[in-house]
Amino acid sequence: MRYRSQKGLTLVELMITIMLLAIVASAAIPAMQSLFGRKNVHAVGKIFEQSIQLARAEAIQRSTTVRVLPAIDGDNWSEGWEIEYTDPVDGSIQTIRNFSAVSGNATFRSDDFTTDAPLTILPNGQVTLLGTFELFYNDCANSPDRLDYQILLSGLLKKTVNPCQP
Repeated sequence: MRYRSQKGLTLVELMITIMLLAIVASAAIPAMQSLFGRKNVHAVGKIFEQSIQLARAEAIQRSTTVRVLPAIDGDNWSEGWEIEYTDPVDGSIQTIRNFSAVSGNATFRSDDFTTDAPLTILPNGQVTLLGTFELFYNDCANSPDRLDYQILLSGLLKKTVNPCQP
C-alpha cells in the first residue's frame, strides 16, 4: 500500500507557527516603535522644510507677501502652522495650507516667529526678518536628534542637526 506524500501544513503546525510569530512580534514591536520615533523628528522636519519652500514659491508665483505662522497664539509651532496671504482684491486673509500638530511629545518653537510676528516672505522670495526654529522630543528617547533651523535672508532654510538635550 502506497501513501501519498503530504502537501501543506497541518492545523497544529500552522498554530505553532502563528504562536511563534506572535512571540517574535511582541518582542520586536517596542524596538520598532523606538526606530520610528527616531525617524519622526526628521519626518516632521522634512514637512516643515517643504512648507517653507511652498510658502516661498507661493509668494513668488502670486507676487504677494505670504505669511507662515503657528496655528495657535504664541510661539508654539508644535500645534501646527499655516500659510496665508492677504487677497489684494478684497483685503481678506486667504489660507493657502494648514499643517497639523506634531505627533508625540515634541517641542517645535521659535523665539523669533510667533502669531504676532509671523515669518513673512516677500514677493521676491526674501524674508523680512531673520530667525530660528528648534524641533526636538522632550524626553530625547523618541529621537536622539535636535533640529535647528535658521531662516536666511533669501527665504531658504539652513538646517543643523544637534544631539538632543532634555
